[in-house]
Amino acid sequence: MTKKLHDAVLLSAAGLMLAGLVFSIWDSELIIINTSKSVLPGLYVRSGHPSRGGYVRLCPSVTAMQIEHELHYTRKSAWSECDGGTTALLKMLAAVPGDDVRVDDDGITVNGSLIPHTRPFGYDRDGQRLPVYRLERRLQADEYLVSTDGTDIYSFDSRYFGIVHGAGMTAYRPLWQAEKEK
Repeated sequence: MTKKLHDAVLLSAAGLMLAGLVFSIWDSELIIINTSKSVLPGLYVRSGHPSRGGYVRLCPSVTAMQIEHELHYTRKSAWSECDGGTTALLKMLAAVPGDDVRVDDDGITVNGSLIPHTRPFGYDRDGQRLPVYRLERRLQADEYLVSTDGTDIYSFDSRYFGIVHGAGMTAYRPLWQAEKEK
């Protein structure tokens, strides 16, 4: 075997091994490549436990699933498919059990502080109508609210579908994020 052919075979084998490793990591949901607009586009890696202000991947509630289907909010990627064919969401965890929350025309308020860019519009960026969720109380065990991280004022989040539950919720942290548009 010539040196050139030997090097080409080794390079091809290394490429196939690297592709297999990337696919296995991607398929395991260890790493998420986010291209949606709800939170900053970037590379996110699975981390410890969900906490307020952190990022979470979750499958939507029944209410959110109904809205997703009606509005055709489905996109497929290795990390985004949930049972029932709905799309998983990557969101900022806005409120956790024990937080006093209010969701109203001003937006999502947690423990007296309004989260920026969460005022509900009642429609999405395509002009499709969205229900506006209303709530004012302390969150109980296994109740959470999710929101945009300020990236997208049209984020599909708890302003429109309300409380989410922690079952199946996975925490992620950014490895790299695109710069926020001004």
